[in-house]
Amino acid sequence: MFSSLPIWLIWLIICGFCLIAEIFTVSFMMLWPGIAAAIVAVLSLFNIPLEVQISIFSILTILAFIFIKPLTKKLFKSNDKVSTNINSVIGKTGVITLDITGALGQGQIKVLGEV
Repeated sequence: MFSSLPIWLIWLIICGFCLIAEIFTVSFMMLWPGIAAAIVAVLSLFNIPLEVQISIFSILTILAFIFIKPLTKKLFKSNDKVSTNINSVIGKTGVITLDITGALGQGQIKVLGEV
């Protein structure tokens, strides 16, 4: 199936798959192979042997993981810690919307605009 396609097009297909897969991840894991595939697609236009292309792709991907991945972690790191669920309402003032009654102490309270 792929034997009739030019090699640069195969590299672009690999690039596309990687970038589409990156859309579904949040860790930049597929971005680097996608960029490496795009670079090798351009290089393949210069009739570089396939073995060299695969080596360049592998080296670029590994170098990106080693050097660029830590930079993206620092760049997109968030220091804002948001409490969720019960931890976010501890110590807050609320308004009773349904009386707290019964042996289980069930009722309803509105805190921070939410019930």
